[in-house]
Amino acid sequence: MMKKITAVITACLIFISPALSVSAAVEYTSEPTGGKTVYVAGNPDMYPIEYYDSSTKTYKGILPDLYAEISESTGLGFTYIRSGSKNEQNRLVKNKQAEIISAHIKGEVGELNDSILLVSFEKDGETVEVCIGFTDIADSSVSSPVKEAIEKITDSELLALALQTAVQTPKTVSVRWLIIGIIVLLVVIAVLVALAVKNKIKTQRNLQDKLTDPLTGIGNDKYFEQNFYHFITPASYSLYYITYISLNLQRVEKYFSTTETEEIERCAANVLSSFAGELDFAARIGSGVFLCAFQCPSEEEMGVRATELLDKLNAYKEKFFEECRAHFRAGIFHLNSANIPFETALLNSRQAYIFAHQNKLPYTFATAEFLNKEATKSKLQRKLADAIKNNEFKLYMQFIVDAKSGGIKGAEALSRWHNPEDGVLLPTSYIDAMITSGIIEHLDFHIFEEVCRQLEKWSKTDKKHLWISCNFTRATVSKSNYFKRFEEIVNKYSFERDKLIIELTEDALADNKAVAFQNILACKKLGFKVALDDLGSGCSSFRDLCDYPIDMIKIDRHIVAKSITPRGNALLRGIVKFAHDLEIKVLCEGVETEKENINSKNAECDYIQGYYYSHVLPQEETDAFLVKYQKTNNLNT
Repeated sequence: MMKKITAVITACLIFISPALSVSAAVEYTSEPTGGKTVYVAGNPDMYPIEYYDSSTKTYKGILPDLYAEISESTGLGFTYIRSGSKNEQNRLVKNKQAEIISAHIKGEVGELNDSILLVSFEKDGETVEVCIGFTDIADSSVSSPVKEAIEKITDSELLALALQTAVQTPKTVSVRWLIIGIIVLLVVIAVLVALAVKNKIKTQRNLQDKLTDPLTGIGNDKYFEQNFYHFITPASYSLYYITYISLNLQRVEKYFSTTETEEIERCAANVLSSFAGELDFAARIGSGVFLCAFQCPSEEEMGVRATELLDKLNAYKEKFFEECRAHFRAGIFHLNSANIPFETALLNSRQAYIFAHQNKLPYTFATAEFLNKEATKSKLQRKLADAIKNNEFKLYMQFIVDAKSGGIKGAEALSRWHNPEDGVLLPTSYIDAMITSGIIEHLDFHIFEEVCRQLEKWSKTDKKHLWISCNFTRATVSKSNYFKRFEEIVNKYSFERDKLIIELTEDALADNKAVAFQNILACKKLGFKVALDDLGSGCSSFRDLCDYPIDMIKIDRHIVAKSITPRGNALLRGIVKFAHDLEIKVLCEGVETEKENINSKNAECDYIQGYYYSHVLPQEETDAFLVKYQKTNNLNT
């Protein structure tokens, strides 16, 4: 019955003005309606069978109505893609982006897997056949319901008349017939279309909301996933690069309002929308996180495009102060296989982004070699987490001597991993992985508690004069809860607080200065001392020595080694004098030879540390070493 009514509406439309036909046609939603989505390449010029209404930006006519009926009976959802006044059926067939090639003249669209005849008629002495075609990506679950629905149309002659009249020049009609046609149309529309249009508008809005990011107006994660499976076909997989783009909004939010951070994201969405090509698509999938699919013929060209895009995205920083700027960075994964699911592509591109962010790179490609290294790193990180739980990290110490007397004054606390499979491992094999995985603070505080326990033990013996310096990494000392955890541990042990030196690496002072400074100051107020490690190896400046409450600096081994040259010796002496003028003690570390030892003493440093005096020793061997050292050097203490 619905088909007959549709045919009647179409027949009436033939005799009325084109303006009225817009109101009478059944509108078809441009979004999927649930279930399996079937993508349709429409014909904007096949009125009244199918045409594009530019005022509503939707397809209308007999076929959209037919698709709506099929959708109601089968659960299939039909979506017109690349909607517009230009006929792009041939391009969409070639790119394998549509399953149905809707109303078209037979022979004008190539590379179709199957087709079904809608109607044929004579024009200029030749037979014209109008068909619906199915591409090779349309399976039987799509083609069969459509064929069955069309075959059930009984009023084929009326449909043929409507089509034939639509493709020919419209006849001139009288006002009387025009009025009659209008009345018939109004009645039919009022009864059959009003509720349907209302429901479709509501459905369209709901679907639009589900696929749209409310902040930026571009697609969301669901939108991207849907496009990933329907627009990236097996034939085009190798051309696509999935690109994960993000910036750390928390850095900006520290200085500016939520309104400004949201404006940054909206600007980024606009940049991505204008940058995306005809076959690209982009979405916002989280706070400050965007996901894009770009077509590129090579990795080299994708790198060029990524650089250009990131330059455009990072242009927002011009109106912000340097300290609150955050960089957009990207991770890029090439879809080199047609069997890669969306989740894997997302994970791989995100891993590459994390690497780029941590290493302050503009972008990183998630190549097979890169992913293998990351998998190995992840495996190591899991082992490290278990190792902490199993108490596999042990306290080691290297003793420190007084530069003038040669007597032992203290020690530096170090760690070694007693790995059940690989034996005793040095920090170089696990520190970076622990920092990357965010578990370094557990190791820092574990060794710190072992140091407190050792100091309490020494405080009850003739070794109570010895102090120990304990390392804390930047990631640990910059946390807001650092001092609370620090205080909880030291309160469990009894020893003189000035016998514990908090040793900071240079980079601990590079970022998050405000938090680090407050934590260091709080420790100083409890009586603990602070040392700056590896001076001259990294990013610290002389200003840091003035700004921070430093009690001792440790001069990096490379500077000590260079002291055998005149310029190097002058540098060493200059640093020592500068520190002493600031009332800061100086320790030369990494001393291994007699010449280095003499140069360090002549530079008037306070303490010396290195293999020349002591190797790195397990905790259980330290007491025996102290006894032997004192006896060998005829020292009482």
